[in-house]
Amino acid sequence: MRKANSDYIYIVLVGATLTTLLVLAVFLVNRESSGALASDAGVAVLSESTMSAAAGVLNATKFAVVLAVNEADPSLVDEARRGTVDAASELRARLGRLTSVLSPSQVSSVQEAHRRFELTTDAVLEALGEVDVDEGVKVLSDQNQSYEGLTQLLASMRDARAAKILVAGEGVGRAADAVRFLVVVLLPLGLMLAVWRATRRTAAQGLLTEELRHAKEVSRSKDAFIADVSHELRTPLTGIYGFASALEEERDALPESARELVALIVTESAELWRMVDDLVAAGRLDAGAIEYEIEPVELCSEIEELVRPFLRRGISVEVDDFAITAIADRARLKQLLRNLVSNAAKHGGDEIAVTAYSRDGMAVIEVIDDGPGVSADVAERLFDRYIHADGTAVLEGSVGLGLAIARSFAEGMGGALDYDRTADLTVFSVTLPLSSPAETTLPEPELLSAPV
Repeated sequence: MRKANSDYIYIVLVGATLTTLLVLAVFLVNRESSGALASDAGVAVLSESTMSAAAGVLNATKFAVVLAVNEADPSLVDEARRGTVDAASELRARLGRLTSVLSPSQVSSVQEAHRRFELTTDAVLEALGEVDVDEGVKVLSDQNQSYEGLTQLLASMRDARAAKILVAGEGVGRAADAVRFLVVVLLPLGLMLAVWRATRRTAAQGLLTEELRHAKEVSRSKDAFIADVSHELRTPLTGIYGFASALEEERDALPESARELVALIVTESAELWRMVDDLVAAGRLDAGAIEYEIEPVELCSEIEELVRPFLRRGISVEVDDFAITAIADRARLKQLLRNLVSNAAKHGGDEIAVTAYSRDGMAVIEVIDDGPGVSADVAERLFDRYIHADGTAVLEGSVGLGLAIARSFAEGMGGALDYDRTADLTVFSVTLPLSSPAETTLPEPELLSAPV
């Protein structure tokens, strides 16, 4: 459900992003086009307005000349001259507004044409003031020419801007068509792609979930099979080990050849028993089914009992004399220490010692051997399960469970298990709570320095 919600959120984000981009594109196109259109339209309108003002000046001047030629009342002529002056003032105002929106080169051309028109207009008015009608008619012709030059320039500017407005209008149309195309085609396409991607991800997630479920079922089946086989092996192993041990107790009555065979049966069945115990313990640890019966355990007697089978097999294991009582599960502690002693017997040196002492309110049990130890990289992974290197077990002859189970048991009983390499000796230290915290703390004994 969480994955489906994330897919829907992805689709919404894609749609919102595409819509935002389209709206932004429309806004930018309209703003750019509207600005250009407004600028061009302003120039065209001001050009037309300036042309009208120039026409007003020309018409007012002609009217004054007509009155003077017909010898009208001088007051009327003066009135007509003042009208021309006012029209010329209006022309200058409109020309100023026009040049404020033109480029510098256009401003120069317009101002030059206006200057010629203004000079000819002043010449006509001066002739009328001197009542020189013939001169006024003559300069009126010059004014017409300058007027034509000014209006033609303004008309060309107006027509050019009108053409740009038409072109810009076509561009706006094309942009609008493009935006409509994006809205009609790309937005649905983007949403379709988003939906397709979400569908594929949902299908892939479903397939992965099914594969994980199948893998879990296979793993559970494998664990159940190993647990069942381990339990089934216990019954015949118990008989084999018990009968072999009984025969070994009567070894003096057996032939020499039988003694060796019985000893071999005892050794191998004990090792097989330990491996089966490890497999069963590993399965119960994985299932969280390990329960600890915590009680005071007198360590010296338990350890002496534990090492007797090793001594019968000819393995040298020295147990120090100590009086330490720890709080532990008796059966789990035996299995833990048996794994450590067996590990030392198989992978350590010829001499093995087990000692115990109290320190800082904790009982410390040490299994020591004079073997070569392991490399630094293996030491870092020593308590992991099934650790192999280059296709072979890190500890040859091991299934890779003993030390991992031993540490799990130590931690389950409130203690710890550590490995150390000191003075050419291998030391596995088991730390457990003391039965009596007030118990006298003994000094830590020296490690083996000579064969024991």
